[in-house]
Amino acid sequence: MNFDLRLDGLRALVTGGTQGLGAAVVQTLVAAGARVIASARDVSAAPLAGVTYICLLYTSPSPRDRQKTR
Repeated sequence: MNFDLRLDGLRALVTGGTQGLGAAVVQTLVAAGARVIASARDVSAAPLAGVTYICLLYTSPSPRDRQKTR
């Protein structure tokens, strides 16, 4: 399937954007002209041009922290 996907000037945020399917989505969006921000636990060793990478570690609160917020 071939179609013209142009996203010039639009912004996209992709979580898990450094490996596997997320990396493929980032590559497709960049090729379509979008400005992409990709978040992941580890930043890629070979980042793509035009992509801003954010290193994030998602954690859930510990049981002790949950008791403090109640």
